[in-house]
Amino acid sequence: MTETLTRPTIGHLQERAHGDGHDYVKGSPHIRHHRIRERVISGVHDLVGKVIERNGQCRVLEVGAGHGTFTDHLVAAGAKVEVTEMSAPSAA
Repeated sequence: MTETLTRPTIGHLQERAHGDGHDYVKGSPHIRHHRIRERVISGVHDLVGKVIERNGQCRVLEVGAGHGTFTDHLVAAGAKVEVTEMSAPSAA
């Protein structure tokens, strides 16, 4: 009998490494360090405001949104946001 081995997809690997209860803060300096996080958030608000002023709208594709750390800030700044996330626990 021949057994066929299949490689796990990137999505499966992502879920295995970053499943329910995964602590994203530990490996994410932009989340862990308050000053860095606030600087990024401030920059997001400024940039979204400038794009809206120039174009009348700001559309964002957030790739790998995770638990949405910055998604809420993009929306609050006025951006129309679409996200992608291959990890089901992160997308929930």
